Amino acid sequence: MIDPEQLNKAQIAGAAELAFEMSALRAECCKTAELITRTQPVNEALMEECARLDDALSSAQTTIVEMLRQIQNLRIARTKRSASSQ
Repeated sequence: MIDPEQLNKAQIAGAAELAFEMSALRAECCKTAELITRTQPVNEALMEECARLDDALSSAQTTIVEMLRQIQNLRIARTKRSASSQ
């Protein structure tokens, strides 16, 4: 039988890894934008696409990181309550 606690830990680890990968993707967006700005004339459409992708990744990454932080804080509070009740 699958242990729900282990499954939950795996999901949280996966979410943390996803947030890290999003950071790497955002860095690639920056590199691409830098390359685009070096070309003359600057391709405005490509710059807009880079900016939109970076914005979307930033928003998703922020959401995931904030949720992980909330989960961590809930676990800390739960542990403190459990320790104080014993």
